Amino acid sequence: MLAVWGAPPRAGSHQASADAAGMASPPDARPRIARRVGRVAGSLEGTSRMTTAAGPAIPILDGHNDTVLSLYLAERGAGDRRTFFARGAAGHIDLPRARAGGLGGGFCAVFVPPGSVSDGAVTIAEVDYDVTIVDGGYAVRPAPPLDPEYAQRATLALVARLYRLEEQSVGQVRVVRTVDELTTALRDGAFAAILHFEGAEAIAPDLDALEVFYRAGLRSLGPVWSRPNAFGHGVPFRFPASPDTGHVIARRNPAIRYDN
Repeated sequence: MLAVWGAPPRAGSHQASADAAGMASPPDARPRIARRVGRVAGSLEGTSRMTTAAGPAIPILDGHNDTVLSLYLAERGAGDRRTFFARGAAGHIDLPRARAGGLGGGFCAVFVPPGSVSDGAVTIAEVDYDVTIVDGGYAVRPAPPLDPEYAQRATLALVARLYRLEEQSVGQVRVVRTVDELTTALRDGAFAAILHFEGAEAIAPDLDALEVFYRAGLRSLGPVWSRPNAFGHGVPFRFPASPDTGHVIARRNPAIRYDN
């Protein structure tokens, strides 16, 4: 995961975009964010409005959830029918369960499953994992790359769903862009949503879209999922196997200077 906290990239500078996103020096990104989150937690001790069954608690910040996609699909008749504001058994998170468990917020992933664009309309489907059982383990058929137009349209639809959730919440959910906004949301007892992309399929190698998405609230970027895109390919679903098989590449873009 590449952290995108910090000053926004300077318009017109793709190298600045990569640097601001943490792309130029990924080994330092996670420790820096960890230190900031640690300072946030320390500053909240004894001041947060969050309570659990055991009493007041320092809020938990979750590293990944698929709530946005789950809500999007549920509204279109796919997946489990659910709402974020009523307690239920489906989905990663709902607000009542988050509050009961001391979950103050997390990285809300925008993940784009396979789908299509037809007559200007985006159709997003659930992921169909084609699993083959092998001796002593399993293997999943590698996912093909996404059509770039579909990937960008679907990403916009999912980001819009997160902002509609924020609007519907009347202050109970906040999409946060800075450490100060994160700290304030946690102190106020609002669910702090950090916009994360699980795969950079919606971003072309020229990084123009990265500049736009940053200003739209993107603060965390995982370049690849378990399928190829313009920046590399991820780790396949296979066991037993080494996880050291995915990589990120600099192909067609000198601003991307990192490798797993």
